[in-house]
Amino acid sequence: MRLSALPALLALSAVSACNQPDPIAAMQARQAAADPPQLWSVQVTDASARPGDKPILMCTDRLIRTGFLNQHAFTQTDSCQPERAPVVKPDSVSMRCAMGGESYAIYNAAKGDQAKDFQVTFTMRSIQGDAVSLRQTRRYRHIGPCPAGWKIGDATDRYGRPAANGMQ
Repeated sequence: MRLSALPALLALSAVSACNQPDPIAAMQARQAAADPPQLWSVQVTDASARPGDKPILMCTDRLIRTGFLNQHAFTQTDSCQPERAPVVKPDSVSMRCAMGGESYAIYNAAKGDQAKDFQVTFTMRSIQGDAVSLRQTRRYRHIGPCPAGWKIGDATDRYGRPAANGMQ
């Protein structure tokens, strides 16, 4: 190769490198085409709801939506570790887990149309006693496609402010 052609070849290589598609953007585009991001509203509807709380809005994919019916127990410093595989049915998920040296039975039961508008009641009961440790009911409503600029995992908090994306 002649050295006089080298600058032109380097310039051509640099331009073609700039025109390469971003692999992450390409993967996100494929994901969005296969499983379009959907906006859901989540709101606590029982006595544990705080006055003035707004519904949380969340941009979801299919994987996040499976978690609506499969809620786990956790605190700020610990999470309930499964002791056995969960029992999964179309309208419920039950499991046994351990946290803080105690074993718990967790039961999630859904009512309604899981594609559009439904409620899940989460119940956590200590295996060592019959008392319910925690019970909460949440309503999940499908709103439609996610707003422009929102990514999967983007959400608002209970005050309607943007919240940190747990997927990033």
